[in-house]
Amino acid sequence: MQTRFRLSLKNRKISCRVFRFIAWATVFAVTSTACHNLPENLRELYLPNKEHWTLLSPTDFGGKLDTVQKLSAEFNGQTAVMLMQLEIDKNSVRLAMLNPTMISLFSLEDNGEQIVTTRSPMIPDKIDPKYVLADIQLSYWPLAVLTPSLRRSGLNLTEVSTTTGKSRSLTNNNGEELVRIDYVIQSYPGPVAQELLQTVYFENFVWHYHYHIDTVSWDLQRDSEALH
Repeated sequence: MQTRFRLSLKNRKISCRVFRFIAWATVFAVTSTACHNLPENLRELYLPNKEHWTLLSPTDFGGKLDTVQKLSAEFNGQTAVMLMQLEIDKNSVRLAMLNPTMISLFSLEDNGEQIVTTRSPMIPDKIDPKYVLADIQLSYWPLAVLTPSLRRSGLNLTEVSTTTGKSRSLTNNNGEELVRIDYVIQSYPGPVAQELLQTVYFENFVWHYHYHIDTVSWDLQRDSEALH
């Protein structure tokens, strides 16, 4: 059984669907952690503590999501604005990112076993879209499935309620905060309560960048047994 929530914000025309998150991808490009140095397991990624984290599967999300978002990212005094879309179902994750003139920057599809990426020549080789997917999972996958996976890599993820929604914090075993994610959430009552993530603020304290994500459209179907 699934519950469904759909939101479309009016007066915003988007001719293509795209999704979000430039986080670890941009950082790895700047800090010269080259994608050719990734582990042989294509689902494993390097983390700030030099451990590896294995990407979760599409099934772990526990539902379906189709969202278009506008992202403003800031790093090293420079700001970039992009349009992005994320589509998730039990079989795959599909990610695409466009620049403001609607030129495709890169896309990614993950079926849980194989990750296929395409990129524009404008994107440096060192920017690996799999790290963008890692940030997506850190922000949107259920806490209950993220926590044991991250603990195996020496990281801890906690979540607390706030006056505007909720907040997640990623720390190492020494208690040092590496990433903070703050959410502005609008709740909609019904037979099964639904939540719209209106705005997401993502800050990485290790590589000193942050971004501000605004939702343009949101279509969520959450499995009734999904973990929150």
